[in-house]
Parts: sequence; structure tokens; C-alpha cells
Amino acid sequence: MKWLGRILKGLIVGLLLVGGVSWYLLRPETVPARLILTGGEIITMAEPEGQSASASQPVEALLIEGGVITQMGSLAALKSSGAPVHDLKGKVLTPGLIEPHTHPIATALLGAVVDISGFSHGSRAEVMQTLRAAADKTALTPWLVAYGWDPVAIADLSAPTLAELDAIAPERPMVVITQMLHEVIANSAAMKAAGIALVSQEAAEGIIRDGEGRATGAFRELAAVNAVLGAMPSADPAVIELLVRKTYADYAKAGYTSIGITGAVGKHPDPVGLLRHIGATEAPLRAYLYLMPHQGAELGGTDDFRVIGTKYWMDGSPFTGGAAFAEAY
Repeated sequence: MKWLGRILKGLIVGLLLVGGVSWYLLRPETVPARLILTGGEIITMAEPEGQSASASQPVEALLIEGGVITQMGSLAALKSSGAPVHDLKGKVLTPGLIEPHTHPIATALLGAVVDISGFSHGSRAEVMQTLRAAADKTALTPWLVAYGWDPVAIADLSAPTLAELDAIAPERPMVVITQMLHEVIANSAAMKAAGIALVSQEAAEGIIRDGEGRATGAFRELAAVNAVLGAMPSADPAVIELLVRKTYADYAKAGYTSIGITGAVGKHPDPVGLLRHIGATEAPLRAYLYLMPHQGAELGGTDDFRVIGTKYWMDGSPFTGGAAFAEAY
């Protein structure tokens, strides 16, 4: 199995490279303890007493001390503090953004698999070529995982057949995850690894079979998706932590200061523990976690990481036919 040897060799090289560049990707920027920001449009979202936001005078400068905005007003008044001045050079300064629904572990891991999304592909032919090109390439695990199959964005994107996936990866387990995450398509090797019969007359919710009981490779909604993805080996926890920390840095770079994690989902031995650990070690943003029903953890935490409740939902996606509508979608 030449592909396995290439994968293992690539993983070793990849881990060495990851260790070498991690300090660069995730190093915190050095910011003075006291700082004045000025020279741009400053949006405070605050309305001075007795004035509407439109009638209030623009704020010329902000004084930040120890990471907290302590004063705002004219540059001349704030300069008396002696703090160094940073020129925004005409940029707009706003309060930090809040992302109320995200999954940073899953985001980090999906960002490291084969991209077949409509953001980077315009036709089914392009998507299939990307899958074929990735068949022997290295990955986080021995499985070949592709994410972003999107028939909404790509008009001619009919679902891949089991025969097509088996031709691309005859021996290597392979799964294609749709953009909306409610469906995966697996090859025969992945189904065998998951202990799923290729032919069966026994009905199982979400495992799609033809009239003769042959698996089509499609798995729809949470229980069925987990039936196949649950067999996929986990990547090295240290690598996963690095990827999640980089994802946090990406959020912060985009202007987010707080995220709501609606379920600690993602292939990791202890996802809640990982998020709690990151939140306790100089995370660049605040994280508020809703637990999955099976994840037992105490509520509470710090301003940087807090467990605030449990996520309950009724699953279903209009794109896979699992959502309930009064009228046909």
C-alpha cells in the first residue's frame, strides 16, 4: 500500500514543519500597556446623555490602559496622559464583532482537508479533478477527507456515485462532506472501516441504500453521519490544538472579540477540555460554550472561557431533505 507509506512520511515532515512555524503563526503582537488611538473614524456605539447617536460629536481619540478603554475625547486632552499615539491612518475603528454560532474545532479541522467548495470550483468536472489529484496526497490522518460539496453553488454538481469514489480511492477510506455538514458520501473502504455492511436489507435511519439494499455511500443527518465519521482516526491532539489556535487567531484578525460555540464538535479526544485549555492560555478572544447533551461539564468559567448552557436542537437541512416544511422546498 504505497499510498500509506507516502502519507506517513508526509505526516512526519508536516509535524516538523508545523512545530517550526507555530511560533510565527500564533505569536501575540506586542501592544504597549498604555496607548492612544486616533487618526481615523472611531465608532463607539455610545450615545452621550441627551443626544442621539447622529447628533453626537465624533470621537477624535481613545486612551487604552491595560487593554481597557479608559477615556475618549480630543487628541489634545488625551495626550496629557503621556501614552504613545498610534495613527489609524484613516481606518475605521469599531467595537469588536461577536460570532454567535460557530464550531472552532470543526472549522480548524475542515480547513485542513481537501477543499472542494463552490468558493474555489465552478463545475463538477473541476471538483472531481481535485478529488482525483488528492487521492495519494498526505493528510492529517490516513483517511482522505474532502469538504465543501455544494450543489447550491455549483449548478451541475450531482452527487458522486460509490463507483466514482471507489475508482478514486480503491483502498484508502474516503469521505466527501457537504458544505452544509448534514450529509457525507463515503467510499467502500470507509464503510468497511466503519463496520457498515455494503449490502443489507436492515433499514437504518440516514444510511441511504438502493432497492436491493446496496449502500449508495450517502449518509444523512447526525446519527448516520457519525456512524461513518466516528470510525475515522483522530489527528494528533497537539496538531489539532495548533490548528484551533490558528483558527482563533483568524477570528481575531477578522475583528471578532467573542465567539459563541454552539456545541464542542470536532474529532478530538476531549473537545471541551481543549477549548477550556485554550481559553486559559492567552486566547485572542472570548469563547462562550454551549455543551452537546452528552458532554458533561460544569457551568461557569472566566471572562475568557465560560460554559453557559446546553445545546438542544431538532436536526434537519433543506439541502438534504431532512428539514420539516409546511410546503415542499
